[in-house]
This record gives sequence, structure tokens and C-alpha cells, in this order.
Amino acid sequence: MNRFSALASVILALSLIVLGMPVSLSEGLDPSALSYDDTVIVTNADDFVFLNDFSHFLDMLKCQWHVLESPQLPNSLHDMNIIIVSQQDSEKTWELVKSIISTEELEGEPSIIEKTSPWNPEKTLILCIGGEKVQMKRAVEDLFYSIFEKVQSSQWLEDPYVSYSFSEIRTYLSEIMYDPGNDELSKDLMIMDMGAIRPPSISSEAAREDVNYLFSVLEHGYSGYGYFSPADKWGTAKDNILAALELQSEWGAAELSELIHENLDFVQDCHMSIGDCGCCNKKTFLFDDELEVWHSEGYFHFELEGSVYTINSIDDSPPEGFMFPSLNEDGHPIYRIGSLSTEGSLSLSLVASNDDGAVTVDLDLRGSAFYGRETFSEDRVGGIPVIRIRSFGDTHQDELNEFLNTAQKYGDEPYLIIDIRDNHGGNTTWPKNWVMRYSGSMPSGVLTWSELTSKTSMVGRYNYTRYVLENYSGMDEDFYNTKLNEYDSSSDSFESTSKMPYWDSLYIPQISKISNDATIIVVMDKGVASAGEGFISYLKQMENVVFIGENTLGALTFGQISYHQLPNSKIDLVVPISLNIFVDKVFREEMGFQPDIWVPSPDALNYAVAAARNGIIGTALEVPNDYFDVEFSPEDYSKDELDMPRQIMIAAIGVWIVVIIANIARKKRKR
Repeated sequence: MNRFSALASVILALSLIVLGMPVSLSEGLDPSALSYDDTVIVTNADDFVFLNDFSHFLDMLKCQWHVLESPQLPNSLHDMNIIIVSQQDSEKTWELVKSIISTEELEGEPSIIEKTSPWNPEKTLILCIGGEKVQMKRAVEDLFYSIFEKVQSSQWLEDPYVSYSFSEIRTYLSEIMYDPGNDELSKDLMIMDMGAIRPPSISSEAAREDVNYLFSVLEHGYSGYGYFSPADKWGTAKDNILAALELQSEWGAAELSELIHENLDFVQDCHMSIGDCGCCNKKTFLFDDELEVWHSEGYFHFELEGSVYTINSIDDSPPEGFMFPSLNEDGHPIYRIGSLSTEGSLSLSLVASNDDGAVTVDLDLRGSAFYGRETFSEDRVGGIPVIRIRSFGDTHQDELNEFLNTAQKYGDEPYLIIDIRDNHGGNTTWPKNWVMRYSGSMPSGVLTWSELTSKTSMVGRYNYTRYVLENYSGMDEDFYNTKLNEYDSSSDSFESTSKMPYWDSLYIPQISKISNDATIIVVMDKGVASAGEGFISYLKQMENVVFIGENTLGALTFGQISYHQLPNSKIDLVVPISLNIFVDKVFREEMGFQPDIWVPSPDALNYAVAAARNGIIGTALEVPNDYFDVEFSPEDYSKDELDMPRQIMIAAIGVWIVVIIANIARKKRKR
């Protein structure tokens, strides 16, 4: 039995003290007298790390945090409202607590105690005391839930995205929006032959023509050309490819694609592909599933064969860079050793020690696999309602309408789990409308948007639309035919005049927080892409949303795809034409959104349910006494692991383009 299992019954028993019975402030305290800029949360180093790693809610607070270096409060804090957060045995903070309140007040259950500040009678002292870390966390969370009943939480919580002014964002975008000339290829040359068959090989001269064609398409039709253009990377790549073509007289399509891909390795774009080579070098969460690590006294520790060890280093580096806040099977907080890597696996060497000496532990980090079966389903797991949605593709109209109906159905629940693992995306209208129906507020987009309009990009959109109409049934043919005529007409206007390429009007969203009292737990993983990531961007604008699982795909920055084809090798190109930059200017391509708590994808939902049931994930709403009386039967994913990922109609909805290109290639091989 490890350290966490040994404490399981104690932690669960203590958690029930406040679970379902949020502690309220006394009637004498006016929360409006408190403000984030004159309030400081005081704790010790270990508790500070725990609270910020395992409570996204507390991590979002604007107010100052102070880590005590001694049992005395610094003079610089005497004129502030003080919130002391402590366990009943925390170093430094517990000594400070005992020096300012009576023994009688210290007796009894973990609680919130409010007093006049002994350092300034015009200020308030609030003590949030817990018998264990989980109770301490719940006490301070309940304090702020009580405060937010009377004052707007938006006054205390950080914005979900760093805000920049319109002019700052516009200046930034002007630096990465490349303005091509009008020396474009002819329209007739760029129209794709949908029935073309790739030749076994082409001459080096024909390959040279293809490379020149490719770089013209990229310069005039790729929205990321300016983003990846410092130091003339494109010109250098083109020269290197052309030089390599001289090394042999014949080139197969696969080896030409690979040569191009190798020289364009600076492009990070999960929507772009050249032949069978995608340009997304996804950073995946790799983890060790053996050691349960905890943090105390400034160090990370683990138990091995009955002995406790302190971690000295991992691969000769400080361990902090490999520690991910996580949960174990019982839903208790642990740290999981891991790394975000482009490799399929990773071997690490951990050095640890105790009083008996040092040990070296070889770690084998690997990723997880989860393949969702159903497009939509709903039920309860361990008493908590669970909504599963695996696609936002318009071809799933019935399922998506059922999904929308859940927004009102579960509006009064203290907890709600939304499982979007393996959701490759689709139409962002569906998740946006879900948030609006649930909260009453329409979420904003979080990405700036502008589209490169040129002869090249419009012919590419024309090719893409033709492909959808010819290869997918059940689509809105009137809509796609209208778009086809639109792109045809637009490309003609460039062909017949000296019209210059341009960027469409820049859209810069204004984001505000959306009020929400229930705790929404979002289960996510690396299979979440495009509109699935859009759902996350909307949910991040809501209060009291916790994200659990793994980081998403990161198909975010470049979109609105176009299709092209190299004239000789018949290599297909997928080229995005829109530029979508986050308002905080963070580049999340290939990395995606990161969860608050990292749990391997197949286990994420079960561990989240366990954490809610034992109070580690709290809620601002009162939990009925019998809410968790039902038996918790963890979901069994073994049946899903036998299924291959669903074939999503990505071409119809413009996401996860690598899948589309694979489809095209398969059809050509069959001809």
C-alpha cells in the first residue's frame, strides 16, 4: 500500500465534512469591503504549490499570494486583508495561526474563521484551515465561493486570455501577413484533375517544374507564408530542394514528397500537407504509469518497495520539468512523471536517495490511446451526468441536436462532465450554441481571423469544394454549388485584371468571462482538434470549468483549407488560406490546449469522477446528501480499444486534413 492509498480513507472522511455543505462567511463581513488588490493569501511553500497545481479556480485569482519564510507576517502586509491558508500541521503557517487565535477556536472541524486583523483593526483576517491538503484546498475554495455570492467573481478572477489592445494585435499581425505580388500561375494550370493517377516516377526536370509550381502556390496562397518567413527560409528551402533533384534522374512521388517535407521542417501547421507527408509534428504527452509522486518540504518524493525516496534528478536535470499534476485511480492528487515529446516513447533515468543511499530508476515513458465509438451518448457515472460528443460534423445532425438539448437538461446539476476525447472537430456553431444554451451567454471566438484572397487561394478553394461534391454524399449541394460559383468568379476577377492579392478585413474578438456556478469537468486528449478545440476555447471563457486529460492536437492557427496538385507528379497539396492568431498571441499549433490536470486519456473520465466524489474537485453549488450514494462503476474502455478511429468526413467540414489526403491517395491507388 503506497502513501496515497494509506491516507485514502482519512482524506475521504475529512472531505465529507465540507462536501455538499459549503462554508459561509459570517453575517458581519461585507465581501464588498474586500478587493483583490488589497487582499493577500498567505501560506507556506508546499501548500502554495499544491493549491496552485491542483485548483485551477485558485490559480485564476488576481490577488497576491505570499509564501511565508518564517512564522511571522511581514510588516509590508500588515495593512492588507489577510487570508491565511494552512493545514493543522503546516510548517510556519500553523505556528502563525496558533499565535493569533485561541485554543478553543482551533478545536473542532476544519473550517473558515473570520476575525478583525490583529495587525490593522480596519482590515479583516480570514483563516482557512484544513486537517489535510484536500480539506485546506476546499476551505479556501469555499471562502471564495461565498465571496462570489455577493460580489462579481469577474472582479477577482484573471481573464482567460491575456488581453492586448487592438493596435498591439494589429501591429503584430501586420508583421506576419505576407503580401504576395500578382505574378500568379494561370487559373487553368491550377484547376485539379480529380481523376489523375500518380505516375510511378517523373524525371528530375519534371520534378523541378513541380517544385517551382509548389513554391508559387505557397507564396501566393498559403496564409502561413509570412509567419514562417524570417531569414528567407522559403528561398533557402527551395534552393536546397532544387539542388537535391540533380542527384538522380528519376523521382517517385513518395520520395519527392519526403524531400520537400524534409526541407520544409520549419513549417508547424496541422492542417497543411504535401502528398502523404503532413506538416504537424505533434507534441504528445508521454508518461510513466508506475510511480506516484508527491511534493513536500520543497522536494518530490515517491515510494518504492516500501521505502520513500526523494528525487534528485531526472536525466541529469531538475525534476520539476518532468512533473505533471495528476490523479490516481482513487482520484487523489499525485504528480505524474512525463514529457511533451514528438517521439513515440522516451527513456529517462531517475536518480533518488534516502538515508540508506541512492537508487537509479529507469523510466519508460509512453503515450496512451483512446478511440471513441459513439458520436453522442449520455448517462451517469458515479452519480455525475456525463455527456460524450465525438464529432461536431454536420453529417451527425440528429446526434448533435441531442447534444444541444443536454445544455438545458443538466443546467441545475452541481457537477457535469463533458467528454470530448477523440473529437476531431467539425462546425464550431454546435459547441458555441451549447455554451449559449447552458449559460445564457454567447461565447466569443478567441482567434483573430483574416483570409488571404488571391487567384491561387480562390482556385484552391474551388478545387476543395469540387472534391467535397464529388466524393461525399448527403451534403448540402445547393450550398456547395453556390460556393463553387463564388470561388470560380473570384478567381476569374484576378485572371482578367491586374488585381492584387489581399487579406480580408481583420477580425479581432473581444472576450469576457461567462458566469457559471456548477463545476464542469471537460475530459480531453490528443484526438481533439479544430472545432473540438474551439469548444475548449469557449468553455475556457466560463467560470468553474476544469480540464482533465491530455493536451489537444493543436490544429488552430491556419485554416480554411484549399486543394492543389503538382502538375507532373500529381502530388496533392492541402494549403490553408486563413490566419487565426490567439488574442494572447500564444502559438498553440502542434501543442494544443493543455489540461489543468494531466491524466492518461483512457483513465481521465474515471479518475475525474473519483476526484469529484471524494471532494478533491469541488463545486460552488450545494451537493444533495444522496448525490453520491449510487455505486461508482468505472467505465471499461477495453471494448473501445478494439475499435479503429472513426472515419470522419473531414473533407466536408475542413478539419484534420491528413485523413482527407490519405483518402485521396487510397482512391487513386484503386483506379
